[in-house]
This record gives sequence, C-alpha cells and structure tokens, in this order.
Amino acid sequence: MVGAAVDRAMSATMGARVRRGQGRLPSLDHGWRLRKLAEIAETYATDANVREHETFFPTGALRAVREEPVARRFAGVPMVDLRWTSGARAIDPTIQARFERDTHNREARVRWVGAPSSGRPVMILIHGYLGGDPDWELRLLPVLQWRSWGFDVAVVSLPFHGPRRAPSDKVAPKFPSVDPAWNIESFRLAIIELRELVAIAKDRGAPSVGVFGMSLGGYTSALLATAEPSLSLCVPMIPLASLADFSRAHKRFPGEPHEREELHAALDRAMAPVSPVHRRPVIDRERIVILSAEGDRITHPLHAHRLAEHTGAKHVTFAGGHLLQFGRRSALAAVEPIVRALVAR
Repeated sequence: MVGAAVDRAMSATMGARVRRGQGRLPSLDHGWRLRKLAEIAETYATDANVREHETFFPTGALRAVREEPVARRFAGVPMVDLRWTSGARAIDPTIQARFERDTHNREARVRWVGAPSSGRPVMILIHGYLGGDPDWELRLLPVLQWRSWGFDVAVVSLPFHGPRRAPSDKVAPKFPSVDPAWNIESFRLAIIELRELVAIAKDRGAPSVGVFGMSLGGYTSALLATAEPSLSLCVPMIPLASLADFSRAHKRFPGEPHEREELHAALDRAMAPVSPVHRRPVIDRERIVILSAEGDRITHPLHAHRLAEHTGAKHVTFAGGHLLQFGRRSALAAVEPIVRALVAR
C-alpha cells in the first residue's frame, strides 16, 4: 500500500529527528529505570488521579481571554485568535518552574473560524505531533467539513507546538519527550486548557461542543472525553492510544526482551492518569467515533482497536495511511448522523 510505504519512510525520518532533538534516556541500568518509573507512578498514578476527572484535571475561574482578529478570512469566513493564561499549575513544582520559564508556552492559543459568539455549535480540532501552526492546520484538518455541517471550528495549538514552540526548539518540540513526568504534566496542562476552551465556547453561546483530533491530537481528544462531561462528540482519528505501546512498537526500550517488557509495563502504569485506555470516558460511548487507516504505520490501527475495545465506541476504518489519508471523507461520513442530530437541536 502506498500509504503504508510513505508512513514507514516518514516514521524513520521523524524518529531520527526526534532523537537528535530530545536525545535518548541516559545509559543507566535496568533497575534504575524501573525504580524511576515506579516513583513517577507513585506520584501521579493514584486511584483518585486515574478515576476522578475533577481531581486530576480541575478547572477554576477563567482568566481574561484576549481576542485578536485575523486579517484574512478562511473560505470567506472571519477568523479570530484567542489567547489566555490557563489556571493550570503543574503538580511538580520543578516542572511548574520550567513551564513558567518558557514564555512562548505560557498562553493557550486557539484559531477560531467563525464568530466566537455566533451561537453555532463548536468543534475543537487538535493537530498531530510537530504540527500546531494554525495557518498550516487550516489546510490539514477537515475544517471545511465541520463548517459544512454547521459548526464553528476552534483549531488549538497543543503545548510546545506551533506558536507555543520556542524558536530555539528547531528540531523537535519539548513535548512529548523521553521524560514520562514531563509528558504527564504536559498532557494534564493540555486537557485543563481544553476544558477551559469548552467553558469559553459555552459562555459565548455554543449549544454544544465536540472534539476531533488526529494522531497525537487523537490521543488528546480521547483523553478529553475522560475529563469533560459536557462534550457532545469525540472523534479520534488515526489516534495514538498508548505511549508505552508506541515505544515498544518503535523499539524505544533498551535491554533484553524480558527487560523491554518490564519497562513497557512500568511505563504503561506510570502514564495511567493521562492514558485514554486506562481512564473511563465521562461521555456516552455513542458519542465517540474512532476512525483508523488500514495502512497506518506510524500509530498503527492497533491503537485505534485498543481504544475502541476500551471505550466500546464505534470504530470505522478507511483504506489510507497516516499521512496519505485516502478515504478520510467517506470515513467522516459515519459521523454525520450524530452531527446532524446535534446541529438540529
């Protein structure tokens, strides 16, 4: 399959780029790695953090939201950029200090296609790894499809991506990284910001708010469905479902076969509070539709299958790959009945 071949080539290129930018884990013994992952699990993967969405992803009073009109239009539709400083603070004070030092990442950033107080339903769109530039994502994400279904569209930039990425991060963004604690805190920040965005949309008259994400954005959208009860729809496409599974599939774990399996299990446990296959959705499974590409060789359809088995959600496949998404439009058609019902309310 052409899509699969392109994915394999790009996966090799991206892997080399990420390794140059983020480096590898220190060459330490297997026991040290297991102890470190156990410490992270003890700090973050408590029952309360995994089971209770308000415990781990709390939202508070919204900060002031700045609006900056975009000079050009998208398909004749006005756009505005929203920016605000999240109320989220990292659990680990040292990571919070790192967050505060990164001035480019301090504000949540959203490109809103439509009028923020139009009264239309809103679909949040979340990009994949290395993405996040709103001008680029308007071309890559199915903005026109959601607009044609009656939605305003909110294109987010994940932490440390797009305009939130420091110019010095020339090779790869800071997140995700080889540090599990950093990844947990960054996913937690992303979800709290997304919950704040849902509140912003509702405060401005949106009758319903859904989320669609691709790849890393698919993971994030599925994670949001475990944290935001007011979501009307969640559509993870070509999703990542488990960082531990991804690391094992792409041979990121060192050591002998049994050591790699031990590291996989330890990382899987440590990441549980931000894992969509360890947390339970807080919306009905009928409101979740998972889309996967048969030729996907970057996240691989196994991630979508694991997510579908965990949530009990509808799972639709199409023939393309992760990058060459042949058949994406027909796959999205499976979502249309749910969408029409939402817009008709």
